Amino acid sequence: YKLLKVPPTASSADIAKAYKRLSLIYHPDKLTGSTEAFQQLGQAYDVLRDSNLRALYN
Repeated sequence: YKLLKVPPTASSADIAKAYKRLSLIYHPDKLTGSTEAFQQLGQAYDVLRDSNLRALYN
């Protein structure tokens, strides 16, 4: 939740919006991008978008 900057009560749509917004900022091809940050963002999104993994995480 911290990496995606969303609260634990965020909906799936809010999580997807946050991921898209942040991925545009941290994409490695951008000047402000970082491969490590982009990968961490992707891993967080993978967990939070899957309802089973999200339940285990919570």
